Amino acid sequence: DSLLPVFQFESVPATFAGFEAEATVNVVQEEPYRVDLNFQTDYVDARNRDTDEPLPYLPPFRFGTGVAASWENLSGDVSMLWARKQ
Repeated sequence: DSLLPVFQFESVPATFAGFEAEATVNVVQEEPYRVDLNFQTDYVDARNRDTDEPLPYLPPFRFGTGVAASWENLSGDVSMLWARKQ
């Protein structure tokens, strides 16, 4: 009687496909100020080649945006990342 659950993992033939993209757009560039908008997204689909079932423990489709600003020696940023249902 173990207090911890026991898991058994085994390898299967799998196919992985996905993408990742990131872009930064400068919207203000007037010394000593700079403001950038950031965009990012990523996705991976992995399936068992024998059964065509999705593999577990993979991140869902994600997308995000943010803004970064700097003034002389100070800088900061705020960003948000959304994730779809897994």
